[in-house]
Amino acid sequence: MSLESISFLTYFTGRLPAETPAADNALLLKQGDSVRQISFEALAEAFAAESGNGAPVTLPDGAVLSAIHGTVFGAPDEGVTVEFHLPVYGAVSPRKAYRLKNIGQGILRYDSVDGKLIDGELFIELAPGDRCLIAKDGDNWQTF
Repeated sequence: MSLESISFLTYFTGRLPAETPAADNALLLKQGDSVRQISFEALAEAFAAESGNGAPVTLPDGAVLSAIHGTVFGAPDEGVTVEFHLPVYGAVSPRKAYRLKNIGQGILRYDSVDGKLIDGELFIELAPGDRCLIAKDGDNWQTF
């Protein structure tokens, strides 16, 4: 059965036919009047990135973290304070978390672009070698 005929049947019946072809490691999703096949691996990678397991990155000074970031390294020069910003609180998943580490010789300062508190403060600072996990608690950000 072709995807076109699956789309047609799904559109008019509201359900996928039992003989819908799918790979053993895939999920079929209905989008509008068409069906899309997504591998479980791609789905798992997307979930991992959304929950804070994105690929490690070193961001430029002043960057705003996003939903795709997970592990973030900052490398400020000695005697310099570099600021990074957590995203708008409601713009990322409730289970979002970031792993932050200062791999430089200066200070990393994190704040929230929308004024949400971090451990009850407007910002946190990481000294050289410091690291933390920061996650949403329902109202603000908390570190671990």
